[in-house]
Amino acid sequence: MVFTADEAKQFKNECSYCKSNKPWNWSNYAALVLATRKLQQEGIIHDKVWFIEPDAEFVGELGDWIKNATKRYHELDLVSSLVVRNVETAKDLLSTASMYTRIKSDWRWNEQHGADISYGAFTQVAMFSARLIETIGQNLNEAGYVETFVPFVCENLVPFCKVGSLSIHDVGFINNGGNEFSGEESAANFRDIARTASDQWFHPVKFDESWMTDEKEEQEHLDSQGLCATMDCTFTVCDEVNRMVDNCLYKIAVGA
Repeated sequence: MVFTADEAKQFKNECSYCKSNKPWNWSNYAALVLATRKLQQEGIIHDKVWFIEPDAEFVGELGDWIKNATKRYHELDLVSSLVVRNVETAKDLLSTASMYTRIKSDWRWNEQHGADISYGAFTQVAMFSARLIETIGQNLNEAGYVETFVPFVCENLVPFCKVGSLSIHDVGFINNGGNEFSGEESAANFRDIARTASDQWFHPVKFDESWMTDEKEEQEHLDSQGLCATMDCTFTVCDEVNRMVDNCLYKIAVGA
């Protein structure tokens, strides 16, 4: 879905925070609000909407996962990777509490709506209810950093708003700060991980080249122990012994 310059301008007129801050601080909920409004104009209404950041990578059948996850979380208004003050708070607040972590004093949501929320939200992969999206759109005058604004609306402005976290089984790796999977040099390592991952999310994944290759073609270059058997093998993760070999027999070794 493509938004026009006029639509983006109108959104910023409603959201003073968005006018004065970088897009990555607010683009997640902006995309949800604009897309939902546009679909409603066409008579299309969804009870639940999933938002996925461009650098979130799913290994598996995405359509099947979305369908099953929507059923699993159908009673909830917000599903994401959540941050809470402590384990006790997590147990009290979250209908599902597998993928959460504890708020640290220097994390950003303490600056915006910090006193008004019990939890924060990483929305790289997240499900929103229609009423949560609508309420976000109605309160853009209160808008702030996405990790605080979304939970602020849910906790304070949506009656009996129910939150939950992604299941730990759905997450291979999700990180906000340090970028573990970044750059061309990481592509082969991630490709090895993807061979054994099943229905899992990874974030952030930022490669200069795609990590996806034809698995059948790649396997032709491997011997029975998973070492590259020909010079055409493209794996770029070497063990310490093979680093000393001129032709560097590349080894499949996650984290090597």
